[in-house]
Amino acid sequence: MLGISLASVVSGVLITKTGHFRPFIWAGTAVTTLGLGLLVLLGAHPTSGILIGIPIVFGAGIGLTLQPMIICAQNSVDQRDIATATTLLITIRMLGSAIGLAIAQSVIQNSLSPLLAALAARFPAHADLLDDVTRNQAVIWAPGVPPDVRDGVIDAYVHALHKAYFVLLAFGGLTFVISLFVKRTALRKRLGDAAAD
Repeated sequence: MLGISLASVVSGVLITKTGHFRPFIWAGTAVTTLGLGLLVLLGAHPTSGILIGIPIVFGAGIGLTLQPMIICAQNSVDQRDIATATTLLITIRMLGSAIGLAIAQSVIQNSLSPLLAALAARFPAHADLLDDVTRNQAVIWAPGVPPDVRDGVIDAYVHALHKAYFVLLAFGGLTFVISLFVKRTALRKRLGDAAAD
């Protein structure tokens, strides 16, 4: 949230001063893609710097695109369509978030299940625990859980999350490429100004 808030304010101020929003869309989608790529560095034992730094980078990328995308949508349509364009953009953003979450969750689940099944075959005495771990990950810290089982579960989650990160990274890269085709429009100064061609 820190990265999103700061980058959103900075981009809004700079757009007002420069009158250009496309560079912020490009920079935002590039930084977001970079942040998604950096998520792969989150291993089984990440440092505090990685845990704090990567979300800030990712959030800054998102923050850089929030204001410019709304400005782009509003400046690309006639005045009578500003409300519709803004609503449509927000709806698409929310729908994209929901679809992205569903895709990531599906990738994680489909990657995690066979890894946990393999662990259960390796440690049959802890098969019940490994069956419960998808509902409550805290069970791996219960007394009596061998370190091998705990480390195996953590490694399985890291592997599954990395697959989801790579899928999201592909979507981030695609978003950056698509952003390069955003047309240049004049920044509307007043509500009465017409949208540029």
